[in-house]
Amino acid sequence: MIAVLVQTLAPIYSRMRDSFFSKEKRVVLIVAGLLFLISLPFLALHWIKKRQWSALKKSLSKQLRNSAERDTVILWFSVCKHLMTLPYRNLPRLKKAIDFVTWIDRHPEVIQQVKTIKIIIQMKTLPALIGKFHEATNLDIAGLKIERLSPEIGQLTQLTNADISRNHLVTLPSEISSLSSLTNLNLSWNQLVNLPAEIGQLKCLITLNLAHNCLEELPVELGGLSRLTNLNLSKNRLRIIPDEVSQLKQLITFDLSYNDLYELSSQIDKLVNLRDLNLHENPLQQLPKAFLSLSMECKITLTANSLGRLTLERFCGGGPQLIFISKIDFEL
Repeated sequence: MIAVLVQTLAPIYSRMRDSFFSKEKRVVLIVAGLLFLISLPFLALHWIKKRQWSALKKSLSKQLRNSAERDTVILWFSVCKHLMTLPYRNLPRLKKAIDFVTWIDRHPEVIQQVKTIKIIIQMKTLPALIGKFHEATNLDIAGLKIERLSPEIGQLTQLTNADISRNHLVTLPSEISSLSSLTNLNLSWNQLVNLPAEIGQLKCLITLNLAHNCLEELPVELGGLSRLTNLNLSKNRLRIIPDEVSQLKQLITFDLSYNDLYELSSQIDKLVNLRDLNLHENPLQQLPKAFLSLSMECKITLTANSLGRLTLERFCGGGPQLIFISKIDFEL
C-alpha cells in the first residue's frame, strides 16, 4: 500500500516542484544556503567580540567608580585599533567607545587633570599620544608586551613613578633623560641588552629595578645617580661592574645575584652606606681587598660561588657581616 501511495504522489510532487521552484531558483537557494553556512563562524566571532567588548566596558566602569584616584585615565586599544577610553569625572560617560585621539584634541583642559596613566590591552609600541599628558606623575604600562617606547615619553617631565616591567623592551630611547623628576623606575622582566648613557641624567632616581633582563654591561654614566638607594641588577648577564658604580654614595641595597660576575670593583668600599649586598650565584673567584673595608652593618650574601680558600680571620673585627657563605673552604 505504501509503494502504491508513493507512486501516486511522486508525479504530483514533481509537477508542484517544477511549478514553484524552477532550476534557476533552486540554484539561488542552494548558493544562499551555502553562503549562510560559511558566514556562521564569522557571525559567531562578531557576537563573541561584542560580548567581550561589552564585558570590558562594564568591568572598567566598575573599576573607575570604585577607584580612589579621581584623576586616573585608562587607555587601551579597541578591536578597530583606535585609542579608546572609558574614564569619568571630566571625561564623558560613554555607552560606546569613542576615538580618544580626536576627543582629547578637542578637550585639552582634561590633560591638566590627569595625574595617573594606566594602559591596558597589549600593544607593541607605546602610543605617541602619551606625550600629551605633561602633568602626569604616575605611569603604569606593566605587562603589555611593549617592544618599543615612543620618544614622546620624554615629554612626561613631571613623572615620579614609572612601572614599565614585564614587557619586551630591548633598549630605551635617549629621551628618557628628560624624566628629570623620576624617583622610582621599574624595568624588570624585559629583554634589555644595554642601557643608554642618558640614564645617568635621572638625578632624582631613588629606586632602579633592572632585574630579569639581558644586560651584559653597564654604562659608566650610571654612577651619576647620586640619590640612588636601591639598585636591583639580579638575573642579568653582567660579567663586571664598572668602578663608576662606587660613586653611588647613597646606595643601601645592591642586588647582583644570578649574574656572571667573576670579580668585584676594587673601589666597592666607597659605598659607605651599603647595608645589603647580594652576590648569590656568581662565578666569583676572588674578592678585592676593598671588600674587607665595607661597613660592619653591611650584610653580604655569597652563596653558590666559585671562591677559593678564604681566611676566616679576615672577616673578623672590622669587616662586614657575611650572613650566607657556601662553597668556601675556611682555614684558621
